[in-house]
Amino acid sequence: MLYGLPPFYDTNVNKMYQKIAHDPLRFREDPGVSEAAKDMLRKMLDRRVSTRLGSGPGGAEEIKSSPFFAQNIDFSKVLAKQYVPEFRPPAMRSETDVRNFDAEFTREIPADSLVTHAMSDTMQVRSNFEGFTYQQDNVGGP
Repeated sequence: MLYGLPPFYDTNVNKMYQKIAHDPLRFREDPGVSEAAKDMLRKMLDRRVSTRLGSGPGGAEEIKSSPFFAQNIDFSKVLAKQYVPEFRPPAMRSETDVRNFDAEFTREIPADSLVTHAMSDTMQVRSNFEGFTYQQDNVGGP
């Protein structure tokens, strides 16, 4: 997340799911990344919903009061878009303008990802990841 990829990313989807469910969160040695940023990510990626930053009764206020945001950010100014961004990407010239995408992706050969058949019973069983904490009733907020 700090370097352009999810923290448990793996090109092998099954390995990635295993990492999400079981591996500890690790960060690169990088003096440019503050301990406050690492701490906030650790708390936001907590596997236990009950202790995950932002999932308690305080919701977004828990996140906004995190030490990561201790630089006295005025969130009403953020909402009103009154801060000048440090970097503003160039505006799109057309709907097919891909200047803001890395060439690693724009060089890929397009392939349809349409699912043309239903999952077999075995595939359905394998797609049930025990221990994941996603709950439908948590979606959409209060």
